[in-house]
Amino acid sequence: GWIVNHKRTYRLYRDEGLSIRPKLPKRKRAWRYRQGRPAVGGPNEVWAMDFVSDGLFDGRPFRILAVVDCHTREALSLTPRATFRAFQVVEVLDALVRLRGRPKSLRVDNGPEFAGRMLDQWAYLNGVEIDFSRPGKP
Repeated sequence: GWIVNHKRTYRLYRDEGLSIRPKLPKRKRAWRYRQGRPAVGGPNEVWAMDFVSDGLFDGRPFRILAVVDCHTREALSLTPRATFRAFQVVEVLDALVRLRGRPKSLRVDNGPEFAGRMLDQWAYLNGVEIDFSRPGKP
């Protein structure tokens, strides 16, 4: 009998003109259904969200969740923690919405805190569109 390893499988598929569907982890499927990038028209329309990492003097790492208004470039929130989970990101967003109101769009990258269902559920409940792209890019 034949032993079929991944290289032979790939060659046979390629010879037949087929393509192997790349597997995506379950937690990263949500980003596939998000929309394209909206234009920034004024303040409080588009917020960008990403993490900044650093270390303490004794070597322990920490992260800062940065939320920025894309029109005014104002830092809306800089929240430090040793580790961030998706529900903690949602808590920060809830506090911001109480202070500033809802944005029309939220710009994020594909980090595990952003790519899951929890952020999508928050966005759906708050009527916020998620723009899945690099947050630092205009």
